[in-house]
Amino acid sequence: MEYFRRRVRSKVKKGVLKAFLILILGLVLHFWRVGDRKIFLFINSFHQPWLDNLFFPLTFLGEGVILAVLVIALGSVKGWGKAIKAAIILITVVILIRMVKYFCPCLQPADLYSQLHILGSTLRKYSFPSGHSAGAIALATYLGKEIPSLRRTSRMIAFLVAFSCVYVGAHFPGDIIFGSGLGYLIAILIG
Repeated sequence: MEYFRRRVRSKVKKGVLKAFLILILGLVLHFWRVGDRKIFLFINSFHQPWLDNLFFPLTFLGEGVILAVLVIALGSVKGWGKAIKAAIILITVVILIRMVKYFCPCLQPADLYSQLHILGSTLRKYSFPSGHSAGAIALATYLGKEIPSLRRTSRMIAFLVAFSCVYVGAHFPGDIIFGSGLGYLIAILIG
C-alpha cells in the first residue's frame, strides 16, 4: 500500500511540476508581447478553407455547455461521483480564469488589430487567459485519468481546441498556454 501511495505522490508531483512549467511558459510568452503577437499573427494569417472548416467547430468544444454535456456523459458511464469531481474541476477552473481576467485585464486580438482573419463573432472581452483552453485541457486530463483508453484522444482534441482559439482570432498564444497550464494544474490537484 505504501508503494502505491508513493507512486501516486510521485505522479502528482511530476504533474504539478509540468503544470508550473506550462504556466511559466504562458506567462513568459504573455509578457513578451512582441513574440506573442508575432506568433499570433503568423498563425492567424495562415488560413485555408479546409482549416477554417476544421478549427471553427473545434473552438466550440471548449464552451461550458459542451463541457457540461461531457461531464454528464462521464457520469452516466463511470458514475456520478466522477462527474461531480469533473464538475468541481471545471467550476474551479472557471473561477480562477475569471479572477485572473479581473486582475489582469488584457485586450483581445480584435481590439489591437484591424486586419485579422476572425472566424465567428468578434470577442471584445478580456483575453488572458483562455477559458476554452483551460476547460478543455482540465477535462481531457481528468478523462484521461478516469478512462485511460481515451487519454490520447482527449488530449489531442483538447490541444486542437486550444490551438483553434488562436487560429480563429480569439486569443494570443500566451493566453492559451497559460490557460492550458491552469486547467492541467487544477485537474492534477483535484482529480
